[in-house]
Amino acid sequence: MNKIWIISRKDISDAFRSRSTYVFLLVMLVLTFIYISIYTGTVNSDPYKNNPALIADYSHKYINTLAYLFPLMFSNFICSIFANYAVIVDKAKRNIESLMATPVSIKQIWMGKSLAVTVPSVGMGIGISVISYLVLDIGFVMPNTHSFIIPALSRLFPR
Repeated sequence: MNKIWIISRKDISDAFRSRSTYVFLLVMLVLTFIYISIYTGTVNSDPYKNNPALIADYSHKYINTLAYLFPLMFSNFICSIFANYAVIVDKAKRNIESLMATPVSIKQIWMGKSLAVTVPSVGMGIGISVISYLVLDIGFVMPNTHSFIIPALSRLFPR
């Protein structure tokens, strides 16, 4: 298991040395602000302006949608970065051949590379999603609805 984690840590650190990783993180922040501007634009439009019940209903639907969309979207973005560095860049630099010449099995190599893609993409995807959700809910939804909206868990576990 130690060999697997060594391979994973090396691939993760290689990905964080690249500027493209930080560009993707910036793209995710821009997407978050686009979703915030869509929400504020809709809430400030004519049918919603003086109708708190309509704003609350729209806010619940919007937050429920984004609470489940953000983790998937952000995890996919991050996964593409780390998959690139785990496999394609190693193949281009010919690191795969030297890694296969070490006393590590192919199964351990691919487990390490899989962990190098999965762990950061899930962790960062959920982390950025939670931060984006809190910014949207506290900064933009609460001033309009005067309540903190928690996503409906019933959408995750339908009956």
